[in-house]
Amino acid sequence: MNYKEAHAKYQQTQRATLPEVEAVILLLRQVERGIEQLERALATDDTRLRDDTLRDIQTLMFELMGRTNRKIEKGERLFLTYMYINQSFITMRISEAYELLPETKAHVETLRDSWEEALQIQRKRTFRTNQI
Repeated sequence: MNYKEAHAKYQQTQRATLPEVEAVILLLRQVERGIEQLERALATDDTRLRDDTLRDIQTLMFELMGRTNRKIEKGERLFLTYMYINQSFITMRISEAYELLPETKAHVETLRDSWEEALQIQRKRTFRTNQI
């Protein structure tokens, strides 16, 4: 097995065993990268890139919604937040209402920051409880 195959297997295993919080953070970072790409597409008036990027961002948002546990109240609120953000992207796509982008970007950044903070708290708890 060469290096590339070994690396690909490692990445596949890592994705399969990635903790849920980290997976959500990675998805939100991908959404942020998509927003940056969308901003570039809008600045250069690249309609194909704009449309493809909006579609890809929506796919990521559907993935986030699918990972949410709606059986608990916090999960339902989080799901509604993801739906709100996704609806903003739908509105951009249908109505070309790109003035929604700064607010939507801020919501995504706030969510990512909150998830990263939750991960840090989780790691601190794990560290404290695993000490001798």
